[in-house]
Amino acid sequence: MRRRWIATLAIVLVSFIVISTTTCPTVTFTDNGELAAVAGTLGIAHPTGYPLFTLIGRLLTIVVPSEQPVRVLNVAATVILALGAGAMFRLLLTLREARAVFGGPTGRSESIEGASAVAALAFAFSTTVWSQGVSWEVYGLQLLLMILTTNAFIRGLQAIRENRTEIPRWFVLSAFLLGLGFANHMTTILLLPAFLYLYVAVAGWNVASIRRIGMVAPWSVLALSLYLVLPIRSASGPILDWGGTSELDRLVRHVSGTQYQVWMFSGAAVMKKQLVYFLTHFVEEYHVVFLPLIIAGISTQARRTRRMFWFTLVLLLTTLLYATNYDIFDIDSYFLLAYIAAAFWIAAGIEWIIILLERRMRTMVAMTFSLLVVAGVQVGSNHGRVDQSANTLVEDAVENVCAAIEPGGMLVTSQWDYVISPLWYYQLMEGKRADICVVDKNLLMNRPWYFAQMERTYPAIFDRVRAETDAFLEQLILFERGEPFNGAVIQARWNAFWEKFLRTSADVRPVYSDWRLSQEMPSFAFVQPVGLLVRYSEQPFEQREPSLPKYRPVAVRSPLLADLRTMYIGGALQYAQFLGRSGKVESAQKWRDFSQGIEFFAKID
Repeated sequence: MRRRWIATLAIVLVSFIVISTTTCPTVTFTDNGELAAVAGTLGIAHPTGYPLFTLIGRLLTIVVPSEQPVRVLNVAATVILALGAGAMFRLLLTLREARAVFGGPTGRSESIEGASAVAALAFAFSTTVWSQGVSWEVYGLQLLLMILTTNAFIRGLQAIRENRTEIPRWFVLSAFLLGLGFANHMTTILLLPAFLYLYVAVAGWNVASIRRIGMVAPWSVLALSLYLVLPIRSASGPILDWGGTSELDRLVRHVSGTQYQVWMFSGAAVMKKQLVYFLTHFVEEYHVVFLPLIIAGISTQARRTRRMFWFTLVLLLTTLLYATNYDIFDIDSYFLLAYIAAAFWIAAGIEWIIILLERRMRTMVAMTFSLLVVAGVQVGSNHGRVDQSANTLVEDAVENVCAAIEPGGMLVTSQWDYVISPLWYYQLMEGKRADICVVDKNLLMNRPWYFAQMERTYPAIFDRVRAETDAFLEQLILFERGEPFNGAVIQARWNAFWEKFLRTSADVRPVYSDWRLSQEMPSFAFVQPVGLLVRYSEQPFEQREPSLPKYRPVAVRSPLLADLRTMYIGGALQYAQFLGRSGKVESAQKWRDFSQGIEFFAKID
């Protein structure tokens, strides 16, 4: 037991040291900025709200004060994932030694421990898993909770097998952890089919087994009560209040992720696309050297521990059925349970290899060789794919966008991933460019709760368009609730609100948009590109020329990089054309040269 705890600690430390070399030092793409801002302000995050994750983040920002809270939170993500690697080691030991649940040969303790250690590290250093530890995101904690829940559940089944009338402490703990998992992320539901299969296989399906579930269910409900944080906090009017969850119907829609259901089960073409993506990227998760081990593990489980084989297979198939039917570009994190299942097979395959090698070599030699393979192959091939240690592209993008905005200006944009989300963080947590009124056009057009959030942040912003606002919201609320609405009416009311809102806003402050949104803006008397943005006014104005954008090239991988590059190129070219028409030939050439020389994507081997 002492040796195993030392091994667990070693795995946690090794994982932390390696992953920390890739941790992002600042805000990165998509939800990182919003989640950091939500943690710092105890706000409400995008669906499904993630109350447990938010509370942990809030606690961290209080206990570890910093001028750059996102750096603290990103390091916390590294710690959480390292703990997940240690927890995976313990789960793999439990899987192999829960013979009352899975059966199979006993095996030598050293072989089981060695195989579990190697598989746990291979899992931690797979690209999608590893990437959950480089920035503050919800999925690292989700991994930890799913692993801990599975471990407790299997140990509970072990005790039930030995005493069918008992409700073991491990079973109670698994119910509580399951509830915590749901309080963090709803993909916890993907565990349930495999859990149900294993529970029925071990405990049967009878009055006693059903009664046992009923007796531990309150512990799950207790953990789920963390969702009460959402309506309670929403009622207090936080700065960030996604969904307006103080109202019951909005709380239900928020927690159930209603707004995302339009991308679910969209057809066979989506399923094929996402399945092909999973299969083609699998060798970037686990190096090709692990494929024979996975095959050996599947064969070993199918022959020796049939119940474990089916349990693992159900985990895998449930995950694939859900994830391949979800039509989003950042799908990787939804395959995480599939990579857990692969780790189960890797452990079984490595144990088989170690047993074969023991005929000619000692166990320690075989274990050392396997660990070196993991270090040299898995870490070596994946480090560059996940390394965010020098990634300041989002920070630079925000600074370059804000450089064009006069004090007190309004920015209207739809660029959530590298403008709105990180700018929320910088404004609320670091106090940078808090003078800018940020308007998310997509949220304004589609989410009634966003109007209330905007009015809390920018009082009186809709006072000059109150009639148009109320008329549009009347129809938009029908759309939100899924009640009958007139599409032509809602579009007409949006157009009336949108145009008057922008015109009245431009009367009191400079109004800007990103260059791609300029085609959706109403016609103003004066429209002028400024840096990467476009400014609008009914009156003549003078705008200082911002300096050329600056960014720090870095080797990172993200599906958003091409879009970010388009933002730079399009904005710079449009501004260069304006400068040329204005007779500023030298400045125009500088911006044109800048647009042609953008290259912040270093090659990754």
